[in-house]
Amino acid sequence: MLRKVVSLSSFLSFLGLFLTVVILYIRPEGRVAYWSDWHLWGLTKVKWEGIHINLGFLFIISSIFHIYLNWKAILAYLKNKAKKLAIFTPAFSVSVLVTLFVAGGTYFSLPPMQQILDLNDYLKVSQAEKYGYPPYGHAEISSLTTFCRRMDLDVDAALRDLQGYGLKIASKAESLKDIAKANYITPQKVYDIIRKAQANGNPFMALPPTPPEGTGKIKLAQLCRQYDVPLEMAIEKFSNKGIQASGDATIKQIANNAGLHPADLYDLLRQG
Repeated sequence: MLRKVVSLSSFLSFLGLFLTVVILYIRPEGRVAYWSDWHLWGLTKVKWEGIHINLGFLFIISSIFHIYLNWKAILAYLKNKAKKLAIFTPAFSVSVLVTLFVAGGTYFSLPPMQQILDLNDYLKVSQAEKYGYPPYGHAEISSLTTFCRRMDLDVDAALRDLQGYGLKIASKAESLKDIAKANYITPQKVYDIIRKAQANGNPFMALPPTPPEGTGKIKLAQLCRQYDVPLEMAIEKFSNKGIQASGDATIKQIANNAGLHPADLYDLLRQG
């Protein structure tokens, strides 16, 4: 009975780990997931990470019991043809080499390990382009007062804008996360309502006063789409300053070609 329970627990926890590894591999990076209130099958990033960790412990514990119950078989794998214990049998040596190849290949950026990491980076950037970066780390847990102060917004006007939009808000001390949760929207949507209301007809003023984290990685077209800035107007503004830009180029690429820092390029777009 014990052997069956251990083997099945090890097998099922392995399947669970396989699933959670895939999900955590493709999920948005933390700040994007929190800002966009990312869910998959009703579970947040934090919940998936919790499941992954606890399934990992279950797999480790069941594996320890599995090793204990199958110790004689494992020792048999480490014996040579003369039936004497020899750690570096052909099978063990191959296993060590495979493990070192994966670990060392990751350290030295060798294929295919580096390609796996590159794909992960690509997925993270794609998710960020889809959901948008927060204006600063963990902006969703800031109170409305703190958030507006950091974003150079009028908090009283922001409160009126949100209430005028039909949102239920208890006070300015509520966090964007709590406001979003109470109104079944995302923290990003809360910010969108405020910034659009306070842009005063100038689309460039809808951009945050400082570049959101990760802005350099995203394309100009995505930045404009995220903040409702007409792409043609952004390209024209850059052109008037002698800067060549296209929607398919990232902010960092445009800045590098112009000999500027991405933050300086962003300032030109917003205020220039």
